[in-house]
Amino acid sequence: TTEKPDSTSITKIKAIDSLQARPQGPLGSLLIGEEKLTRIETNDLIITFSSRGGVIKEVELKKFKTYYKKSLLLVSPSSNSFKLNATFEGKDIDLYSIFYAVDSRRKEGRNAETKVTADSTTVTFSASLADGKSIKQVYSIPTSGYQLNYQIESSGLSESLNGEFITLLWTDKIPIQEKDIDDSRSKTTINYYTANGE
Repeated sequence: TTEKPDSTSITKIKAIDSLQARPQGPLGSLLIGEEKLTRIETNDLIITFSSRGGVIKEVELKKFKTYYKKSLLLVSPSSNSFKLNATFEGKDIDLYSIFYAVDSRRKEGRNAETKVTADSTTVTFSASLADGKSIKQVYSIPTSGYQLNYQIESSGLSESLNGEFITLLWTDKIPIQEKDIDDSRSKTTINYYTANGE
């Protein structure tokens, strides 16, 4: 008798092959790397950034605890995921999948720069291409308070990034922070602002 092949193992092999073929085009080399973490602590927050995508990996509120006296994490890998989708030279890409290196001496031109001033800390992640094009993600974190400023800057990419929109996808599975679901719902909200601040 002959045994049927295991469809699960076949699927896994195909997935590995497609992942190996994925890095392509001018951003292909930036899709491979090693994740490194950058930790910034203020009076009110502990924020951990990832070199994979230059994204926020974890945010802890230092002066608050959950109802069960555990650390209050607003963002964590188990409850949040982020994507920043764009079209680059005709190909769809998640700009948060690019790897950045904290060591600015890397030859590939990838770096993260941390600059501390009297009233805030600025963390800049940048990915540079060989022909002088670059993408930067800049975070400004005040020494106190709960508001972070974030902006994306690009140089020489207006023709390469096709379309008018870059789409941010944020999946947030809010964990229980309060005693019950009604308390959690009444104390959990998101405010949306237009570009002019309304």
